Amino acid sequence: MLDASTPGRKKKRDLDAPSPRLPEALYYYMFIIVEEALVMGVWGFMRRGASAVMKGPGLDAPFTEQIKFHLLSIVGGVGDLAVDKPWMPLGLMLLAAGVFLPVTPRQRKRMASLISTVVVVVFILLIALQFADDMTALAGSAG
Repeated sequence: MLDASTPGRKKKRDLDAPSPRLPEALYYYMFIIVEEALVMGVWGFMRRGASAVMKGPGLDAPFTEQIKFHLLSIVGGVGDLAVDKPWMPLGLMLLAAGVFLPVTPRQRKRMASLISTVVVVVFILLIALQFADDMTALAGSAG
């Protein structure tokens, strides 16, 4: 009784009660899209081969040049994938839309975590396979 009459005290939000989907789900959706673009861009850039990476600035180059190179590489990687495999970005955007399905905030957070984990694991595997392929090609050309 005292808690309800005390001014300035907010009630704790029930995470298992239904809540409006749009604001929270849109936040999760945008976060997942940015995350997907980053990992997709890294994989897309790695698909160009080891020679493209060697064209970048060295370790002694200024920090701003290195950041600029990496950001442009990620954007270029996403562009390459959008041209070569247009179904991939569209499929990822559709997969990320799964955060709009749950009704409660707790379920929405779980769905966002699940989608994010799946996307990152798949692209880490693709990056690892691409790296192994590049190292095999470099070893074959050196020998």
